[in-house]
Amino acid sequence: MTCQLSQRQKDIILYLTMISDVTTTKQLAEMFSISVRSIKYDLADVRSWLAEKDIQLFSKRGSGIWLELTSEQKKTLKNSVLSDEMDSYVSNQHIRYHKIIFELITENGMLSSDRLSERIKVSKNTIISDLDRAERLLNEYGLLLVRQPSKGFAIQGQELPKRQILEQMIQEELTEYDVYYIINKLLQAHDYEKDIQIGVNKQFQTIYSQVLATMSEVLATIDPAELNYSEVLSLTIRTSISIMRLQNKCTIGDYRQLNESSLKNEVPYQLINSAYTYFDLPIFADEYDYINSDMLHDVPQYDILTITKKIIRQVSEDTGYHFSEDSLLFNNLFVHLSIRLSKKHSYLNEYNPFADDVKEKYPDLFASIKEACETHIASSQLFVNDSFVCYLALHFLGSYERHTSRKSASVVYVCSTGLGVTNLITQTIQKRMKGIKIVGFASILNVGTIVQQLQPDFVISIFPLEELDVPWVKVEPILTEQNLKSIQEYADAVIQRTAEDELPKAMTHSSARLLDSDSTVYEQESQEIIIKGYVIYQSIVKTMADKLDEALLDSLMLHVLLAVHRIAFDHQYMDETDCCETHADVREEDVQSIRNIFTEQGLAINQSEMMAMLHYFKRKEGYRGRSYSESRNINE
Repeated sequence: MTCQLSQRQKDIILYLTMISDVTTTKQLAEMFSISVRSIKYDLADVRSWLAEKDIQLFSKRGSGIWLELTSEQKKTLKNSVLSDEMDSYVSNQHIRYHKIIFELITENGMLSSDRLSERIKVSKNTIISDLDRAERLLNEYGLLLVRQPSKGFAIQGQELPKRQILEQMIQEELTEYDVYYIINKLLQAHDYEKDIQIGVNKQFQTIYSQVLATMSEVLATIDPAELNYSEVLSLTIRTSISIMRLQNKCTIGDYRQLNESSLKNEVPYQLINSAYTYFDLPIFADEYDYINSDMLHDVPQYDILTITKKIIRQVSEDTGYHFSEDSLLFNNLFVHLSIRLSKKHSYLNEYNPFADDVKEKYPDLFASIKEACETHIASSQLFVNDSFVCYLALHFLGSYERHTSRKSASVVYVCSTGLGVTNLITQTIQKRMKGIKIVGFASILNVGTIVQQLQPDFVISIFPLEELDVPWVKVEPILTEQNLKSIQEYADAVIQRTAEDELPKAMTHSSARLLDSDSTVYEQESQEIIIKGYVIYQSIVKTMADKLDEALLDSLMLHVLLAVHRIAFDHQYMDETDCCETHADVREEDVQSIRNIFTEQGLAINQSEMMAMLHYFKRKEGYRGRSYSESRNINE
């Protein structure tokens, strides 16, 4: 008989998969605020449940409790626990009202509260309560919940918003581990015996499982490099929704057949066709457009510049750290959001391998960014999930690391002999002062040599050192309170100055200036780089439209923005290669046109940057090498 786990027992297993060391019953009892005896009872059930899966829970008196699993095995176990949680969806209101909407959309006709109660296995009163919440979500998509006495409920509205709401609900229920395993199953990277259960509807789950199987066979025979995994994942979900709706006799348009002759060599077509062939369905033109095209006509036009500023400002206020002073963070975050919010699959759940670490190590930062995102960019067209938030958190962490990497000032202490008071001085500095590291001691005779060898930030000396090139602070032989204060102030100034020197040029026009969150200079400097990037990108697209690889336009936009950023901060690529030796179908006059476009914006692009830019152009006829798009990994 299968052992049924409580929520706390599931949490214990998830915790064991996240730690690399042992834990104890006492630590677990403290974590869950229960007695050690209760933890032992829980561990007995956990051990039985794991044994059914041929997993051993190790324990040793005096040592603790642990799992001996590889990272891959831990991910498999996590997915199993999370899938088991999905089986108990009845107790979760969020999942219940998703299932109610699924049932009503897939039903041809009215559904009574009695039938809904039987299908979802909750009381009629619970169904009525959940319908109120479901109705609010339906209204966001322009769908109407129809209520007819003695008949029941139905959802009225156009087919496209019905599919959009289904897609959003499926995306919301996907965990990061689901995404990870879906992609690996598609790529046949592992041998999967158990089907992946996606969504809360049995019909959809069955279809989706088969779509994964058929698409996996196709991907094993072709090069999928032109698609990133997000696009592949979206294809699997939309193809499954399309097939399910066709089985329910609901099309998104008319019954016009797709002209397949010009599409047979395209990867999306081959993937979609494999699934449709299995289910013995014709591919209608409108269905193909729904699956593979931008059908989100009502996607809001985000003011990404304003959103970026508001997110940084709110996170700065919440955390008390001056992220708003970092224009490099602003530029990086703006570029990330520009690309992310312009995607046609705008509420895609992207797998983020850093998500667990970010949430565990930086919970306050994660919570602050998530709240800011939900406040300023969340909508029915964009699901702000943990992966999305953690990708943004990586930019904030990068900013923090850049500006806090220097935490101490190095000093050399000069006394009469270089030896006499070393222990006393070392103990005093360590006990009384912060951010100071003594890297050496010297006498008045060898101070020049020692300073040249150790390169300290400044020197503390009981003698005046007028001839010394390095800054110095004069102190008494036995440090006084005023000496300590002077040393600390100088050390703080060194650390601050070093931090400012490491900031981008746009932030440090003078060593004394720091930009506040409302600074117009900060905004103007950031906007100038961004606007130049957009102007250059648009000029290239307009001038070279017939030569650009259309599949890479989004990537080209990101590349141009980053190239402008590199040029502005004097960090261009330095591998000088002849840009004429390229597979791109461009002539020398085309190369010069690109140079002129940059020059018009006051920027000089070097040869290496030009070579990188040409990778986004179509290949020369007969060229057998791989284009940039073909060299991209599917997980990029």
